[in-house]
Amino acid sequence: MNPYILTLFNRQPRRIRVIENILKNRRSEANLFWGYNYQILGALGAERQLKRQDYDQQLAQWVKDGLLKIDDQQASLTEAGLEQVKTFWDHHYQPHFIQWAWVTNYQTFANRVLLALQVISQYQHQDHQYLPLSLSEYEMNRVRQWVRSLKPKDIRLIINCLQKITEELASVDERLAILLTYRLIGWLD
Repeated sequence: MNPYILTLFNRQPRRIRVIENILKNRRSEANLFWGYNYQILGALGAERQLKRQDYDQQLAQWVKDGLLKIDDQQASLTEAGLEQVKTFWDHHYQPHFIQWAWVTNYQTFANRVLLALQVISQYQHQDHQYLPLSLSEYEMNRVRQWVRSLKPKDIRLIINCLQKITEELASVDERLAILLTYRLIGWLD
């Protein structure tokens, strides 16, 4: 599970279901009120696929590790938990200008990008007999509209950017480049 979730807790007790619902983008008045008071609305919708069982197991693990205390459905960080959160923020970027979870659904965006790259790859190799990623009809149409609006120079630019990203990742750590290319669907050159 994402270690970022631990940063949503604080020394003061916070309702564990409010944090879960903020992560899952459940926008009830109570969730938004408490999310605003906890100053965690930036995480709204950050883990839309979060399962309660996984969330509860992670909370139990953090309690077992001594990072979190839970009392009456409210959790607070221990001293070790506060130190863990500080260490997390020392090693991770903190966005300051915009909260992207309000703007877009990360999973939908990722699926659209993967489908678009698959279509571009198949188009470049004149392969019209392929099975596209399984997305909703609405998502397929959005990608179709975007791909149809592309000019050949745009397609070359996209392919060049992907190659540069892969080369840059490989220069840092080859495993990152391999991970990216395994995630992409389409022709390999």
